Amino acid sequence: MSILKVLIKALITLPSKILISVFFFYEHIIHRASPKLYGLLRHDFNNVVDNDIKEVFYNHSGKLTKFKIYTPNRMCAFRHRTFSSKEPEILEWINEFGSCGSFYDIGANIGIYSLYYAKTQQGKVFSFEPSAFNMRQLAKNISINNLTNRIIIVSNPLSNQTGEAVFVNGNSDEGGSSSAFGVNFGFDGNPIDSEVEYSLIGFTLDDLFKTNVIKSEPGLIKIDVDGIEHLILEGAENILASKNLKSIFIEINDNFNDQSMNAKRILKQHGFELREKRQSEITKRTKEYCQTFNQIWVR
Repeated sequence: MSILKVLIKALITLPSKILISVFFFYEHIIHRASPKLYGLLRHDFNNVVDNDIKEVFYNHSGKLTKFKIYTPNRMCAFRHRTFSSKEPEILEWINEFGSCGSFYDIGANIGIYSLYYAKTQQGKVFSFEPSAFNMRQLAKNISINNLTNRIIIVSNPLSNQTGEAVFVNGNSDEGGSSSAFGVNFGFDGNPIDSEVEYSLIGFTLDDLFKTNVIKSEPGLIKIDVDGIEHLILEGAENILASKNLKSIFIEINDNFNDQSMNAKRILKQHGFELREKRQSEITKRTKEYCQTFNQIWVR
């Protein structure tokens, strides 16, 4: 490791107030004094912070599962810290139904549940994540855990029709959420503020199968995309009819009637019954998400 990287590692362990002061000194003084040195420091600083690695530990029925994730910012660090407490129901769901076959992780974010499934279950994992910011960490997390042959990234968004549309990033933080594809609303049906927008080709799940882009039918599907869950279901009529599909884990906001009613209608049409509706203590305490629940549907 270079001397610069050693110094930077020492700096980022300082108390936050001191670190902020050092950062502003570095920004305003060094940049003016030597643009070349500024560029070199910034490159090394970004690499050190971005490559901060933490290990996730989870004990289920006496069996310890562990894997590594990159935590370049506060949001990724939060996802590491709350892995077993933010949505414990999804871990229980995977443990119960995980032997059913392939897992579709729709809205994979940085991949913590994809990684857990691949570490504990058989079958392929398809991680659907169209955010360029999240996908960077998702790819790194898959690689560092040597799961390249188990987890396939699908970087195109899903919806109820195939074609091009605008993908809106509600924020540009890696590990962040609140994005939208082809619509102007978020998890609660209200407009979301856009930080970054770009156009993408989106697909229906049925079209991905019809064209043989994906050939492994899912045994489990998790859908957590902050708003268009019902549209994704509309574009997956043939997949939902598959007898290989045993259970669906989906995030629904009770106050977003269009999402809630249509998701319920589609799932019931295909023989699914709502078995459980849960919300973690972390979610209950938030004003923004207090009406958002994870639903588990089975047949």
